[in-house]
Amino acid sequence: MKVRVKAARIRKGIKMAFFNSAITVLQTLVIALGAGLGVWGVVNLLEGYGNDNPGAKSQGMKQVMANSLEVLYNEEK
Repeated sequence: MKVRVKAARIRKGIKMAFFNSAITVLQTLVIALGAGLGVWGVVNLLEGYGNDNPGAKSQGMKQVMANSLEVLYNEEK
């Protein structure tokens, strides 16, 4: 009987380790995605400053701010 309980605990530990590593990978992917989108926003912002259209500047700044906050929020977790 003790062998079955021990085997069940080992299986549970393996499952939890798998989920913990999966969560770590997903967090890393979300941070990388946020950083990539932040860079994209900076590029859009710089392209907007070469343009006379004020709407282009506004759109780039929105993307930079939104994605910067996303990266900071995900790093805090």
